Amino acid sequence: MKHVALALLLATIFLVSGAFADVNYIASSYWTGVRDVEVAGNYAFSVFENGLVVLNIANPASPVKVNELYIQGNGRDLDIAGNYAYIADGYAGLIVAFIGSPSDPTIVGRYDTPGFAKAVYVAGNYAYVADMSMGLQIINISSPANPTLAGNFNTISDAKAVVVSDNKAYIAAGNQGLKIVNVANPAAPALLGSYLTSGDARAVDYNNGHAFVLDGLVRIINVADPANPALVSTYQTLAPATSILASGGFAYAAMGSLGFEVIDISNIDSPRHFSDARVNNYANSITISNSHALVADYLGGIEIFNIADLSAPALLGTYDAIGNSTGLFVTEPFIYTATGSTGLNVLDYSNHAQPPLPAGGEDTPGSANNVFIEGNIAYVADGNAGLEIIDITNQINYNILGSLNTPGSANGVFKAGNFVYVSDYDAGLQIINVTNPELPVLVGSYNTTGCAWSVSVAGNYAYIADFNSGLEIVDISTPASPSHVGTYNTPGYAWHVVVSGNRAYVADGTSGFVILDITNPMNPARIGGIATGGDARRVFIAGNQAFIANKDAGVAVIDISTPATPHIMFTYDTPGSAEGIFVSNDYIFVADRFSVIVLHFTATGIEDDMVDLPSEFTLQQNYPNPFNPATIIRYSLVNPADVKLTIYNIMGQKVATLHDGRQEAGPHTVTWNAGDVASGVYFARLETTKQIQNIKMTLLK
Repeated sequence: MKHVALALLLATIFLVSGAFADVNYIASSYWTGVRDVEVAGNYAFSVFENGLVVLNIANPASPVKVNELYIQGNGRDLDIAGNYAYIADGYAGLIVAFIGSPSDPTIVGRYDTPGFAKAVYVAGNYAYVADMSMGLQIINISSPANPTLAGNFNTISDAKAVVVSDNKAYIAAGNQGLKIVNVANPAAPALLGSYLTSGDARAVDYNNGHAFVLDGLVRIINVADPANPALVSTYQTLAPATSILASGGFAYAAMGSLGFEVIDISNIDSPRHFSDARVNNYANSITISNSHALVADYLGGIEIFNIADLSAPALLGTYDAIGNSTGLFVTEPFIYTATGSTGLNVLDYSNHAQPPLPAGGEDTPGSANNVFIEGNIAYVADGNAGLEIIDITNQINYNILGSLNTPGSANGVFKAGNFVYVSDYDAGLQIINVTNPELPVLVGSYNTTGCAWSVSVAGNYAYIADFNSGLEIVDISTPASPSHVGTYNTPGYAWHVVVSGNRAYVADGTSGFVILDITNPMNPARIGGIATGGDARRVFIAGNQAFIANKDAGVAVIDISTPATPHIMFTYDTPGSAEGIFVSNDYIFVADRFSVIVLHFTATGIEDDMVDLPSEFTLQQNYPNPFNPATIIRYSLVNPADVKLTIYNIMGQKVATLHDGRQEAGPHTVTWNAGDVASGVYFARLETTKQIQNIKMTLLK
């Protein structure tokens, strides 16, 4: 009767899953990808790919972030007028933000331009938007909360930048060069004159009767007679410049990876090099405020230079940004993120009412592409540096335990048993024994026919997303001599694979999402698939849903309850490039290249696995699920406690005890290998003296 009673209890805990009702943005962190910066008083306002960041620069040597304003678009440029910031937000058009209270910026107005808003300039009651293929859009902002279209002008080629002076708009118009437009009547802008540059006009500024146009060179054009603009002189910057600012007797050119150059234009007929300075990453734009130059340093953040002595600009202060977020692994409350050149970085998301907080990290020697967590160890696929093994026990002081330099470029990593499996790009699969994490040993390798991007392990097989060669299945029962078993040539480029039960789920690039039957590994067969509307880079399976990191198209969630006919349930267009994804409880965590984004989805009839309030611990859904034969169970203790983790079958009979004893506070990971039990539904039961919680798991053999 005891077993039957427990079975009835478990049966009442789980409900039939239903469809998601909604998805909402919750928070984001690790913002990077800064495009432009402007200064107003003691504040610097910076447009990032994700939105607006406000810095207090009262002490330029130590800029402090005051707040940030998330904007679901593609931040490109901004201008400030009074208490408002006007943001050219890519496909989201023009965004108007109130910044009268810098600690609390808020969006008050929007205008969805027809093209891609790349640059904006504000003059009087109008915002002039360089809208790429849709030319110049002139927006009436006399009421910032209700911007309206006043007029537009067809530039023929892409409108990439604009500056306005004395009722004239100077437009960098790509292969059409410089366009000078009369905007005295915004409803009927009219062409005054043009100057056809030999290169692609990408940026422009105006100063004292001259237009400064970038087209590979700096072209200084006399526009005193706008109907007949005339070239005065040219100047070759140290590297091709991305933006230009002319102020006083100098021009400041942002030159990407070479930083910025100061050009003496006191003699307009003969500009000359005056000085230059390097930045950490890639200078997108520059602004001058008194004796300081502020540089928007794409992946590096904001760099502030003292230019009191303009002949020798000196770095004074920085607001640092974390590198590209490309992969992540969640063991709540921690989000472990692979952030390229800055290695492994960790966020603490204990308080879901607040954005995730930085919780340390480890700067690996290579470029961290992906990460796998088991217990207190992080296994990082570190690009050309291979595998890095990091002790994450102490969030204050992470340290590298061991390393192994693989022969290729480590893109993906998967831990199973005593082995770590690395997808090593052109070197295929590397199998590493990590019984002693301080001394990892390469025990075997298999050179795939394509380029190994990711790997998933189930039982005696490794499933490799082999890019141009689709899915490759390798027998790893003898790690020292892995052997080919089967191949399925997907229609696109296989970026990532997840195995759950008898199915392999493949993120197949622009060809979308593919579901394969791997019951017979020697002959995998397609069950179904669907175009995702983007470039499917990564997949996470949770129950009957597949969550897709869909690159520039953001996130797609697919119903796979009927594998032969999967269908898209909803999508969310992230601001950056979704390349990694992880699902835990009701949250979707996205490595969006320029940030880590947290989304919340509201479900209808989703399994409710709580039998008590989670005051002592949180138990996450096992992964993968369904599984064969091993799955990972993760939980986190609020305080040290006596913990028992037990597996029961559907009849309430105990199948295994995975842990029974004292454990410290923090995240814990346990792997259950169900190789000796039959297919079916099982329940993992975690209990302390104050709380009990269960999750349902499905074993498919």
